[in-house]
Amino acid sequence: MTSDQDHYAVLQVHPEAEPEVIAAAYRSLAQLYHPDRNPSPEAGPRMVQINLAYEVLRDPERRAAYDRSRRVQALEARAYEVDADEDDELGNEWEGHEIPVGVNLVTTGGGWSCCCGVIILVVILVIVVGVCSAAVGLS
Repeated sequence: MTSDQDHYAVLQVHPEAEPEVIAAAYRSLAQLYHPDRNPSPEAGPRMVQINLAYEVLRDPERRAAYDRSRRVQALEARAYEVDADEDDELGNEWEGHEIPVGVNLVTTGGGWSCCCGVIILVVILVIVVGVCSAAVGLS
């Protein structure tokens, strides 16, 4: 049994499954793989996996923590998908080196920089309108 097993896959349920569905899947698999009912040598280790998966997924707090860890692992796995045989976009050769794993945050001009640009444009517009209206004698 590996510690990085997917508990949802072990219980054969969707990650968004309701608690009732998870409990029903556990009962069904427990009847199938319980060592008292199944003499197969794989039944014991499989039942251990099923019990562990159910223990995590039946508790709402443990399930939420497990779901968060799954999302983090998925992000880390996708962070740097560099083929070790090829150079990356910067020309770095990764063959024979450990590939760094992390989240690469790149801004594309959105967020605060866009907001600040709009604010500056509005301030300039207010100043221009104020100067023009003063010149015409409207204020």
